[in-house]
This record gives sequence, C-alpha cells and structure tokens, in this order.
Amino acid sequence: HMGMAMLARRGWLTLRTVQKICRNPFHPAKEVTLEKIAATLGVPVSDLLRSGRRSPFFPPIQNRA
Repeated sequence: HMGMAMLARRGWLTLRTVQKICRNPFHPAKEVTLEKIAATLGVPVSDLLRSGRRSPFFPPIQNRA
C-alpha cells in the first residue's frame, strides 16, 4: 500500500495535488497528472477511471490545453 505522500514523491507531483485528487472525485485533473499517478502505481490510466465512470479516487481525464 502506498500513501499519498509517497505517491506524490515517486510521481514527481505535489502532495497537495495528490490530496485534492484522492479526496475529491470531482476535482479536475489534467491528463498528464493522471498519467504520472498511473505510471507510479504501475497501472494503465484506464484502471484509475474504472471503465469510464468516476472513480472515488480519480476523476475522468481532462484534455491538455
């Protein structure tokens, strides 16, 4: 099990970003952020999104703009 602080460090993300995403399933997350989280966890981004539905931990991908 990986805590939020370790996930943030290993994914080169701020702890605040990881906390926002984990605590609020409606927080808008950028695609690149979810890619970093997925890579750190060793899973595809699609696993974070649970078959296209909002996951309790990770919101749907937003396009980079």
